[in-house]
Amino acid sequence: MNNTCVITFCDKNYLNQAQFTINALRTVGEYFGTIVLMVGDDLKDLKTNDSNLIIKYFPTIDRTEVLKPLNGISTSDGRDLYRQFQWHKIYCFDTYFKQWEKCFVIDAGMHIMKPINKFFNLNCKNKLLAHSDAYPTYQSRLSDMFEKERFKNLYEELLNLYDLNVDYFQCTMLLYDTNIIKQDTFARIKKLADKFINTRTNEQPFVNIVLNLEDRVWTQIQLKDDETYYYDFLERHNLTKKDYIMLKYPRT
Repeated sequence: MNNTCVITFCDKNYLNQAQFTINALRTVGEYFGTIVLMVGDDLKDLKTNDSNLIIKYFPTIDRTEVLKPLNGISTSDGRDLYRQFQWHKIYCFDTYFKQWEKCFVIDAGMHIMKPINKFFNLNCKNKLLAHSDAYPTYQSRLSDMFEKERFKNLYEELLNLYDLNVDYFQCTMLLYDTNIIKQDTFARIKKLADKFINTRTNEQPFVNIVLNLEDRVWTQIQLKDDETYYYDFLERHNLTKKDYIMLKYPRT
């Protein structure tokens, strides 16, 4: 797996979760390749003794000025105001990562139950593989990821620019061929986010707009094979965590 890397990210508040996931990748996940831990301003001097762990600093994205029109009132569950470090995830589309052929992005705190090699065996040539956020009912659409009433002008502008009546993917886990990263991919995501502050789920809708609607590189990741389920946000269909390779929030 010399041409692959696993990416996660954290600030000081989530460092323990990141360390938990990195340890699980090495032990349970049996992944001994490169892991890149993206950090911001509060961890820029973080060191490691793991020769295959790269601590990569990117400047923390400060959205203070951008979010002033909110007047301190969240458009969702408060994440836009109090969980702003989620925006650090969009750095995984920085050209820095083109030095690898394939990248696997997972959230800090992800639970690994089995070896992860099956993910890297998936064909993602010129694609981004991720899990539908609307699974299994598929009732939710990308349009639902935006606050529609409070900033009607922004929502109407979005509808004029894009067909938001589409399925969309979670950003909790992403597997992609780095050919999808263009010189302007990161900048395009950030530009949209700085304008359309009516997002209800921080970075996720804009990653979808750029990579799903504009570049059209998203494909639903394989859900299972004859041996195991691959990934889900939580267990479904009366399954337990032992039935999966990886889960965001296991309940069993």
